[in-house]
Amino acid sequence: MSDEAGALWGGRFKEGMAREMVPLNLSLDVDKRLWREDIQGSVAWARAIGKAGVLTDKEVGDILGGLDNVVQRIEKHGLSEAAEEDIHSV
Repeated sequence: MSDEAGALWGGRFKEGMAREMVPLNLSLDVDKRLWREDIQGSVAWARAIGKAGVLTDKEVGDILGGLDNVVQRIEKHGLSEAAEEDIHSV
């Protein structure tokens, strides 16, 4: 991701990331192998905090729908051409 303003951390800092840190922050190559497990964990967490009353049923449904959209996108297009810095910004 070359546009630091669009990075997950971009709005919190006055200066950009040190050039040496950019390769360390780009984890999509690793994430490509674990995306299903990552999404499964997010689904389980959303359900758990919904059951605990932290989220409404609608909020849980919205999150699960969004995660399903991510699954569909990855299954259709893969991640090899993704511009995001990591799986959490797909």
